[in-house]
Amino acid sequence: MTQVTEAGFVDLGTGAQCARLLTDPEMIDACRVRDFSTVFRLVKKQAGIHPSMIARLCDLTPSRVGEVIAGERPAVGGQLHYVVGLLGESSSRPLKNDLCGVAAELARLTGWTHFDARQYNQARAYFTQALQLATEVDDRPFMANVPACMSLQATYQDKSADALAFVQAAQDAARADNGATARVHSMLAMREAFAHASLGSRTATHAALAEAHRQFERIRTDDPDPSWVTYFDEPKLIVDTRIAHGQLGEAAAAEALIADAMRREHGTNQRGRAFHALWLARTQLQLGKLDQACHTATDALASASAVPSERLAGHLKEFYGQLAPYRGEPVTAAFEARLREVLPA
Repeated sequence: MTQVTEAGFVDLGTGAQCARLLTDPEMIDACRVRDFSTVFRLVKKQAGIHPSMIARLCDLTPSRVGEVIAGERPAVGGQLHYVVGLLGESSSRPLKNDLCGVAAELARLTGWTHFDARQYNQARAYFTQALQLATEVDDRPFMANVPACMSLQATYQDKSADALAFVQAAQDAARADNGATARVHSMLAMREAFAHASLGSRTATHAALAEAHRQFERIRTDDPDPSWVTYFDEPKLIVDTRIAHGQLGEAAAAEALIADAMRREHGTNQRGRAFHALWLARTQLQLGKLDQACHTATDALASASAVPSERLAGHLKEFYGQLAPYRGEPVTAAFEARLREVLPA
């Protein structure tokens, strides 16, 4: 019988699938550190136990199980609610300023998780809250970060004019902050390139790309980069350059760039690797390289299976939609079969 142990872990009992799961190194590691997001995901995927059963066994609601699998979004939202409550109770200005900073980052993180789940209206509401909180304490670097997030979301929603307006506001905030680092300016120039590319403005896109690379060359190891921009390393610069080229239909230039970036990036970054492999697959498909595109997209699926992300899942399904003219090809059928294994409808 299936039961929950006193330690809080799910005891899956007997059965071939369950036995394999209990000896899976990833499952063992997840149980050791009590990573319930991974535990629940593996129980669902490998043992075929539905979240409603997990919920009943663990005295949770099915929606809460889904949230845990998706990455603890309510924990961040709950922390935000708590800190905002403290703001209302505090009369000390220095403490209020510190709490505003904490609340702004929590609101941004909550917005990002909604963005990743393709819940764009909720994401925008939290991004707006984060910007308001940062404005209260005149946190100029953070006031550049949030509109940059909103600009990226606007490109996903095909709101190109909004994307450009948001990133220009972010750049204004960065220029007003004399301490803004070269990495910050480089990242913002890249977001500007995305906005111009989504508008179809080739000259403006290339100019923004050139500025992004120029600023990146100015980076020094001792620059006081804020934590939220450290992800923007050289492989990310190259991949994002490819994305901008791809948006303009310049597939040949894009393919070489992203392939080079993937050779440079850390193999432990499964999330980034999945997104980047998918962009490469799209580029290869644009160039008519069907076999390579499907094989690359299958690699993206391998990384995606370890990273719950509605945004990534949506991109994979969109890529499958682009394969419609090739439905009769064996390589397309193989990708479809793997897609259904990893992302069941």
